[in-house]
Parts: sequence; C-alpha cells; structure tokens
Amino acid sequence: FFIMGFAYQAVPRFKHTALWRPRLAFSSLPLMIVGIVLQTVAHLLSPPSLPLEIFASVIQLIAVIVFSVVMVQTIRVARKPETYDRFLYAALAWFLIAAIANPIIFKLFELAATREQRLLNLATFNIPYRDVQLLGLAVVMILGISLRFLPHAYGFREPSRGWTTFLFWGLNGSILLG
Repeated sequence: FFIMGFAYQAVPRFKHTALWRPRLAFSSLPLMIVGIVLQTVAHLLSPPSLPLEIFASVIQLIAVIVFSVVMVQTIRVARKPETYDRFLYAALAWFLIAAIANPIIFKLFELAATREQRLLNLATFNIPYRDVQLLGLAVVMILGISLRFLPHAYGFREPSRGWTTFLFWGLNGSILLG
C-alpha cells in the first residue's frame, strides 16, 4: 500500500501531469485489501486453502495490473521521459512477477507434504521471492524516485547517466542473480 499510494501521489507531481484515470487507479486499493484479507484467511484455514489462495492471488494480480497500467499511462501522458523512468518500469515488472509467483509460493510453503519438504522449500525459495518483493519493487521504486527528487531537494547536481545506469543494472542484476 505504501508503494502504491506514494507512487499514485508522487509520479504525477514529478511528471507535472495528472494521474491517468484516477477512479481506475483508486480501485486497485480496495482490490488489494480484499486480496490480502482473503490470502490471510487461506493461510489460516486448516488445512490451508489453495482455491481461496488462487482466488485471492487473482484479485491481487488484478490490483497490480491496474496499478501498473495507471503508472505506465501516467508516465506516457506526461511526455517527459527521464532517466529514472526505467526504475519505475522495472519496479512495476518486479511487482507483477511477485504477484504472479504468489500462489506458487503459497503452494510451496503451505501445502508441502512433509515438514522437511516445507523447510527445503522455504530455504530454497523464500529469499529469492523476498528479494523480488523488497529489492525489486520497493528498493528499485524508491531509488528511482530518490534519483528524481533528492538532487533537487538538497541542491546537488543531477546524477550522471553512467551512474544511474550502473545503479539500475547493479540493483536489478543482483536481484536476478540472487
């Protein structure tokens, strides 16, 4: 919610444009709430419910798609391409990857046949999945916004194209390579 809410507020302001289709944008927030609540219930049921998890994941995926489309269209409508835009696009891609992986992770963690299999699944898949969520979505988005905002806020010069390229590929490459 923090990333979505902040992006809905900050990106149009930084781009000197209006949020593309605000009603559609704000529909993503209740969708995400419903998806998260249903996913929580799916985890708490005994045994955990894969059908409910898949339904919750679909609702969350729709929310992420709506958010992504609104962000991409808001950036495009502004017709003001900037270096940090690629960070926003990459963060949206990581968000979509995390949303798509959500029911797979649920199945691996909650529906493992044995305790040993669950521990193996956690040891194998938890860190890469959290990297996609935290580094891919949150850090890439925050870094992109920071590259746009902080130099102006503190009176520093704009980061060079080489430096932003290094940051972009360094961070996204580290997520990919784990």
